[in-house]
Amino acid sequence: PYELNREPIKLEKQKDLIMGSFDGEGRLFFASLLMKLQSKMEVVITFLAVLDLVKEGICALRQKYTFSDIELINLRFKA
Repeated sequence: PYELNREPIKLEKQKDLIMGSFDGEGRLFFASLLMKLQSKMEVVITFLAVLDLVKEGICALRQKYTFSDIELINLRFKA
């Protein structure tokens, strides 16, 4: 028998992680964000957090080529 213990991953916590991961120019590549995550569930919740930040108008997404890394842009960043 196996016992599965899942620690709940909060959407707001992942949004805070994303907002704290932007570089000095207000940019963040999704691949570098993935390197901080430890489980598939964290990846899923973090992706949902990205979509929520885009929906709220806090971030925008850019991808230069099909299948290239997704770049998050912090629209509230002030240089």
